[in-house]
Amino acid sequence: MTGVFINYRNSDEPYVAVLIDRLLMERLGPDNVFRASRSNTPGRDFRDQILGRLKECAVLIVVIGKSWLDTRDAQGARRLWQPEDWVRREIELAFTEGLRVIPVYVTGAPAPQAEHLPPDIEQLAHQHGVRLHHRSADTDLERLAAVVERWVPDLRLDVLLERPPAAPPWGLPSALLRPEHQVVPFEEPTGRQGLEVLLDWCEGAASASVLLLTGGAGQGKSRLAREVCERLRSEKWTAGLVASGAPPSVLERIHGLVRPTLLVFDAAESRQEELSAAFTALARRPGSAPPVRLLLLARSGGDWLDRIQIDDDRAADLHGRVETVSLSAPDLEQAAREREFARAMDVFATRLNIALPAVPPPAPAPQPFESPLDLHGAALESVLDLNGGGVNGSSGARPDVFGRLLDLERGYWRSTAEAFQLAPADPGRFDQTAAAATLFGAADHTEAVRTLCALPAFRGAEGWTVEKYIGWAQSMYQGAAALNALRPRRLGEVQAAQVVIRYPDFLECLRSVSDTQAVRALTVLGRAIARDRRVEGRIAAALRTEPGRLAPLALDATLALEEPAAFVAEITATLRDAEPAVLERVLAALPQRSMVLAELAADITRWARTAHRARADGDPRKAALLARRFAGRHSYLGAHLEEALAAAEEAVSLYSSLSTTDPALLPELAEAQAVLALLLSDTGRHPEALAAGAAAVERYRALPPSTDRRHTAGLATALNNQAIRAGRQGDPVTALAHARHAVRLTGTLVEANRPAHLSLRADALDTLATLTADRQEALEVGAQALSLREELATARPDAYEPQLAATSYNLALLSARAGRPTDARELAAAALVHYERVAERHPGRFEGELARVRRWLDRPNPTKGSAEQ
Repeated sequence: MTGVFINYRNSDEPYVAVLIDRLLMERLGPDNVFRASRSNTPGRDFRDQILGRLKECAVLIVVIGKSWLDTRDAQGARRLWQPEDWVRREIELAFTEGLRVIPVYVTGAPAPQAEHLPPDIEQLAHQHGVRLHHRSADTDLERLAAVVERWVPDLRLDVLLERPPAAPPWGLPSALLRPEHQVVPFEEPTGRQGLEVLLDWCEGAASASVLLLTGGAGQGKSRLAREVCERLRSEKWTAGLVASGAPPSVLERIHGLVRPTLLVFDAAESRQEELSAAFTALARRPGSAPPVRLLLLARSGGDWLDRIQIDDDRAADLHGRVETVSLSAPDLEQAAREREFARAMDVFATRLNIALPAVPPPAPAPQPFESPLDLHGAALESVLDLNGGGVNGSSGARPDVFGRLLDLERGYWRSTAEAFQLAPADPGRFDQTAAAATLFGAADHTEAVRTLCALPAFRGAEGWTVEKYIGWAQSMYQGAAALNALRPRRLGEVQAAQVVIRYPDFLECLRSVSDTQAVRALTVLGRAIARDRRVEGRIAAALRTEPGRLAPLALDATLALEEPAAFVAEITATLRDAEPAVLERVLAALPQRSMVLAELAADITRWARTAHRARADGDPRKAALLARRFAGRHSYLGAHLEEALAAAEEAVSLYSSLSTTDPALLPELAEAQAVLALLLSDTGRHPEALAAGAAAVERYRALPPSTDRRHTAGLATALNNQAIRAGRQGDPVTALAHARHAVRLTGTLVEANRPAHLSLRADALDTLATLTADRQEALEVGAQALSLREELATARPDAYEPQLAATSYNLALLSARAGRPTDARELAAAALVHYERVAERHPGRFEGELARVRRWLDRPNPTKGSAEQ
């Protein structure tokens, strides 16, 4: 039994019942709190409703005011002593059904004595209650809510978790593939151990833990997570998917959960604000509390994880320790593919009441099928073809499974036109409504109306027409929002791409939607363009309609993409001729580190710097900033180094002059000197680089401590780079001293804010491992650096896998020097794998590193590493 029933008398402090109802509705959800005057449905027998709901509840709250015991009817008889009195009947039934009964005594009302109560409810006199006084009403109500939540702990999360899905229209092909409907029973692909890994993680010793589960579209992340939830619920856990858009005030309740709990955030890359609140609440839990787990589902790790705003140190530490598990495409033999294909066909045929032939169609060839969803989609297509559902009567009308399923989906849409008073069917309106639901969504009805009115198909449409299409969309694709995406997501992405291609002016509506909707749409389009290059040019054209607003939002979307190259090309095309003000807004929105956006960041900086230098009234501060950014970004890329060096010299000169009158710019001068030293090294001017690096170190040492530890991090970086330079210039004593100082500083920084400084810590350890003459220390420190690199690259491969490759190779050289050839070869082979992966993602960027590792591995007996370092 769940739910809370409020028992009250209309003539005795009824406002208190209203206050209790409002508070508990907010905390537990309106469906879990019953107050007769609000909850009874007109047109139905109120007696059946009251008694039925009371039997479903776990707690009865009895509101007792000063006149509760002595309220009388028109004849002067006490109401409580009349058998038909509803207050008495409800209390009597609550005791009979075994509910927890909590009396609430309002502003001085006495607790009733047993002899003053009818025998069938005299137990009420012995129930411990809560007092509620008008002067302390807020505190008293909170105490009451805490008591209720202690008795029905699962209700704390009822407003947080997704509700069980209603039965969908089974005529929709998409409904049969949606993970929440679980049409095909769960069965983990051969060779995968995701279920075992996740269950072991949930049952671990830690009180609070977060895990990121990544995998491409259709790999089964959501289905696996739902299976884990079912298994845990059978073990008395609270487990479920967190409803999209959960407000921070609800997520804050995570810190007070009293049962083992698993909370799943699907599409985590688009839910950064929710995750910020969840991390903060989880970090506040005491170590002795029952375990709570956050499971984040995303197509990839990446910059989006680092963009979660964390202000609390404990939450930052939790955020820095996120574990990652990846679901790769299962490598199924043909026999296993045929078994899974046949299993899915049998389930779909049974659901649709379609007879399968004695010899069902064979499983398709493996090439076009990248995921379990692809295989299930092909099985569903085959079943529908057997029923005469093939496109134009032919199973070969379209070569792609999802395109054919969408044709069938559209057929079902047309068949519903009359039922929704939309006849004759308008294919354009159906198509654009479904695409808008997938691309933009809508949190509430007002937003849904505004979104549809912005679509080309609804220009000039009457309001009632828009309302009917919203009702149609809610019926087709059910969910908590006013407009819910066509799912599975892969199917929705294909349909959205088709609409963007078919209706060239469709994306003009980006100007009319909210920023949140725009980021969601751009994320979907970024995934779509990676699969369908016919979308090329459409995104750039849409971004150009309002580049100052949409281009920075597109950067946010990029961080969530697993294959972002085509989408980044659209952003680049948008900004090539953009106004300086637009470029400045985009520059401010760029992440500090991202391989995917590195070239774009360098291009934008170049364009902005060129535009600023052309101005006669250019601000020298802005000129200095742009010069420093231009130099730093090209040093990171290893491109246009001489031009970057000139920019670094310009930045140092400008900041030197400006800081004489404005000491607040001294940190900027130190950073510019550090960048100059990097570029002097990059261009082979090592003695000059050593001098510039020493100047940067001294400049950072002279700065006062900063509250954000930026100066300490700058000093640690400068020391680490100077240690490398000193080592190359034959000064091992100075090099080792700088390296040890950098390691000490980064240790302090990581203790204060682990996620922000973990990469710098790995840099410092890597350098110390290379410079120390103690081979055992080199191996130990190098292993620490490798462990940190693995942690960073697992969460954000785009940003950190190149460094992981470099550290693996460095440790291979150290292992060879220490006489451990087997370890050395294993580490070098791992480095090669990492370099090959990043080279595939960024063609032409890592050819030198690949060649160096391959040469070393080709040696017959590599026992020394210095020559190839």
